[in-house]
Amino acid sequence: LGYSSVDGVSSAIEAIKILKADPKRYSCVVTDINMPNRSGVELIRDIRTTTELALLPVIVLTAYSTADNLIDCIQAGATGFLVKPPRKNELRKELERARRIWLGKHDPRLCQPEHAHLLETALLQKLS
Repeated sequence: LGYSSVDGVSSAIEAIKILKADPKRYSCVVTDINMPNRSGVELIRDIRTTTELALLPVIVLTAYSTADNLIDCIQAGATGFLVKPPRKNELRKELERARRIWLGKHDPRLCQPEHAHLLETALLQKLS
């Protein structure tokens, strides 16, 4: 997608360690939900509760696109949520939106955690 600097790690523990060591190095995190030892949701929570990282956009990329996973990610503070394999155009749009959020120092959350129940209610109504 034309990004010149992309780093990959094998776990959420490694990711948070690297992010905390150099909090200004990254403008976005793309994470999976299922990872060894700690989940992507836990990684998002760690990022949101670390002052230096709290405004860092986090895009979730997962094969498990359930309503529960989406709601968990929103409650944790996710910026975006894409299903694997993502379409190139969708991933590009999410990354561009994350960059605008990061540059503008805007709140990176899709919505406030206390509003996630509204999405949950809407999803349940749609399913019934």
